[in-house]
Amino acid sequence: MALRSSETESSGQGGEGQSQSKKQRDPAVKAAIIAASATSAAAILTVGGSVFVGLLQYQGPGSKPGPTPTVTVTVTQTKTVAADPPDPGPMSPSPVSTRGKSLLEFTPLGVSELDFDQRELSRGSAFVNGVEEHVVLGGELKVCGASLIQEYNLGRVYRQLNAVVGLADSSATGTEVEFIVSADGKEVGRYPFEMGAPLRSINVPTVGKYGKASRLTLKVVKDDCKDAYPVWIKPTVSP
Repeated sequence: MALRSSETESSGQGGEGQSQSKKQRDPAVKAAIIAASATSAAAILTVGGSVFVGLLQYQGPGSKPGPTPTVTVTVTQTKTVAADPPDPGPMSPSPVSTRGKSLLEFTPLGVSELDFDQRELSRGSAFVNGVEEHVVLGGELKVCGASLIQEYNLGRVYRQLNAVVGLADSSATGTEVEFIVSADGKEVGRYPFEMGAPLRSINVPTVGKYGKASRLTLKVVKDDCKDAYPVWIKPTVSP
C-alpha cells in the first residue's frame, strides 16, 4: 500500500509538473511565433503606377521601444510620349486647272507676210443682234475675196477652242463668210456663216499632228464683194 501511495504520489507530482511546465512554456512559444512572423511581414501597395514597399517591425510584449519604423518607398513614374504624326507620303502633284483662258489674254504672234487682201484680226467690240459685245476678235472685210487672219502660241497646253461666231450688225445683207481654225498648220474646223443667221457656237479641238498644238491660227474668208464684219465672240481655249 505504501508503494502504491508512493507511485500515486509520484504520478500525481509528475502530472502536476508536466501541466505546470506546459503552462509556463506556452506564452514564450506564442511570442516567438508572433515575433518571427511579424519580423518578416511586408506591406506592398500599388497606387496610380507607383509602388510603395513598407517594412513593419513588431514589438513583442515587454520589449523596449524600438527605433521609429523605417519605410522604404520605391516610386515608378510613367512618362507619356506623344506619337509621331503619320507620314503623309510623297506629295501629290497639283491638279491641272480645267478652267479656260480667254484667247484675248494671249499676245498675238502676228503674220509676217500678208497678202494684199489680208488683214489681221484685232481685239475690239461690236454690236451683234442689237447687243454690244466687248470681248471679240474681228475686223472689216470690204475687198472682194478678202480675209482676216491671226496666230497665237498655245505652248502645247490647250486642246480645245470654244467661241461664238457671227457677223456684226453693220455687215451687208446676204454676205457670206467662213470661219477657219488650224492647229500647227492643219485645218481642224471650218464653219460657214450667212448674215441674218443665228449666232453659231463652235467647239473645236486644237490638236495637231503631234498632239496639243503649239500654234493656233484663226482665219475668216469671203468670196463676195459685200461688206462684212465677222467676229469671234469670247474665244476661249481650255486644257
